[in-house]
Amino acid sequence: MGDYIRVPKQHMIRLGQDLQNVKTQLDAENAAGTTVTGYDHRHGAKVESSEDAFQGAWKTSIKMLSEAIGDLGKVAEAIGNGAEAIDSQLADAANKAAGNLSQFNFHI
Repeated sequence: MGDYIRVPKQHMIRLGQDLQNVKTQLDAENAAGTTVTGYDHRHGAKVESSEDAFQGAWKTSIKMLSEAIGDLGKVAEAIGNGAEAIDSQLADAANKAAGNLSQFNFHI
């Protein structure tokens, strides 16, 4: 049994596009977040400091995750497109060779 898998080219392209869409959605959700500062007059300082600590700890991680997802999507799509281009070039070359062979006279 081999150490690799086979993925159809179109699935790879679609996976790449889907991952890039996930990145876009993650970026949009991250940008659209609502702060809760000032909503709790009794414990407002605690809420604000907790929120600042959470955002500070996760801001870099979320950005790195988003970039990694987007980059993986680009790579997956490029692999699918590259494989599709190679297959197309091979098919064209094989068809040309078959055409040339069909014109060859094997009778001597």
